[in-house]
Amino acid sequence: MEDNSDSLEYGLTRLVLGCPHFVELSKDEFDEIISAKKQLVIAMSVEQKLDLLLGNFQDFESELLNLTLKSVIYPVTTRTNGLQNNTSVNRKLFNFLAASRLYTDQVKHDVSNYFGNNSIENEEIKKLFSEEYDSCLGYRFVDAIRNHIQHRSLPIYELHHNSQHELHHNSQHELHHNSRRETMDSPIEFTLIPMIKMSRLKEEGKFKSSVLKELEQIGDLVDIRPLVREHVGSISRVHQKLRELLKSDLKKSEIFFRQTIERYRKTEDCVLALAIVSRFKSGKIKEKIEIHDGMIIRRKELEEKLGTLTHLPKSYVSGRTEPISSQK
Repeated sequence: MEDNSDSLEYGLTRLVLGCPHFVELSKDEFDEIISAKKQLVIAMSVEQKLDLLLGNFQDFESELLNLTLKSVIYPVTTRTNGLQNNTSVNRKLFNFLAASRLYTDQVKHDVSNYFGNNSIENEEIKKLFSEEYDSCLGYRFVDAIRNHIQHRSLPIYELHHNSQHELHHNSQHELHHNSRRETMDSPIEFTLIPMIKMSRLKEEGKFKSSVLKELEQIGDLVDIRPLVREHVGSISRVHQKLRELLKSDLKKSEIFFRQTIERYRKTEDCVLALAIVSRFKSGKIKEKIEIHDGMIIRRKELEEKLGTLTHLPKSYVSGRTEPISSQK
């Protein structure tokens, strides 16, 4: 016959064979530790989702840079190579779009789970996402193209290989009088531009008409890079606000959680496999929840690593160097 709930006791112990130590907790303390761990896990989780999104964004941008370099070193490209390159960029973009959808959907769920579905904070996050959608074409585009590829074709229509001489002068007068030889001796910039074709999107259907009209004003072929970068900038702005919303309660949970661990450490120094448990007077464990500060450490590592990328729409990576003659 199973013991009833009145015979339960709560405490801290290590989940190892023969551990003699049991630091008693009240039922309220037990529940508070569970609540604190839940908040800490959610806070770490939202950072991991941003890390996933940015990692896929990095992969997309890196693929473009890598293919650009390959086109400079190996300028002869067959049709098969071109198709393979297009597929590779589409794959990287698809992964980014999937990570973006995961972030926007799950972060909303995380905030609801953290603060409550009817909380002010939950409404604030919904409002922030909505404001980014309304104010940023890149955000609207990523949302629309992500939905489009689920029902129609891959987004990248073609890859444009561009090359041009760079001219760096101090005045328009110098530019006007620049000789042909000076132009030919200037550095050559190579770029690879992934293009989407508006007429094809329109023909295929299932692409949001209001966003399509905005993009058609740019042209029939549109460079996807600034749109993707704008989207990442939008996500970064939302994420910064999210960190601010979490900060107050999270700090309290972090302090309480570590105090709980230190409370057990007074009994023995080793806290490996430490857990809070509820058990019957007979010693049989009913519930066990492992506790450690690893999630706190990992979240702080991610916060430091990820920082903020609100500047991204105005930033790009270049391999440009100054000529040897100008470095003397």
